[in-house]
Amino acid sequence: WDSTGAHTTHSFQGVMRAAVVPSNSTKDALMLDAHAEAYATAGSVRVTVDRAKDPDVGIVAFDWQVAYLGSSIPRDELEPALLMLALPHHVDALVADASIGFLDILRYRGGLKGICRAVLGSSWRLAEPLTKIGFTAPRPLKEQKHVDAIKKQVKSDVMRPAGETDKDAAWICFDDWFGNAYWNGKEPARL
Repeated sequence: WDSTGAHTTHSFQGVMRAAVVPSNSTKDALMLDAHAEAYATAGSVRVTVDRAKDPDVGIVAFDWQVAYLGSSIPRDELEPALLMLALPHHVDALVADASIGFLDILRYRGGLKGICRAVLGSSWRLAEPLTKIGFTAPRPLKEQKHVDAIKKQVKSDVMRPAGETDKDAAWICFDDWFGNAYWNGKEPARL
């Protein structure tokens, strides 16, 4: 192992786990060692709404499939709990129950979303408030001229890629890339 990566002269088949631990984080290193054998191999997602209990909250359940490495690390349990990092928007929605635990150590800045937190457990339940928005406007438009103006603008937005004129849009309106309102919105969002 060096600054360019891991190198070997022998073939390797199996699972390799690696973690970066700051030099002053003994507690983090001990926690990683205690849970090093458990790793996620796959997962399943279920989305449910209990209309009788709480119709305004959707539950997203992640059930991780866990495998274990063979090791000589001493531990109290036969199988250590799965230790993973959760992004802030997951942590905010995670339902704390007997199946998971939050750790105050092992915080990691995982990207643009913020600080990731360590979570123990192979079943996560996230409670997400459902929107109250329906398919009709709460205050319908009273004048047909406003409805017509909105329809005209939506049609123009969908058919015309950025920079194209109405004349150019006719031949390109159904193109998978340029004539698609989804992709037209994604392009400026990257800036």
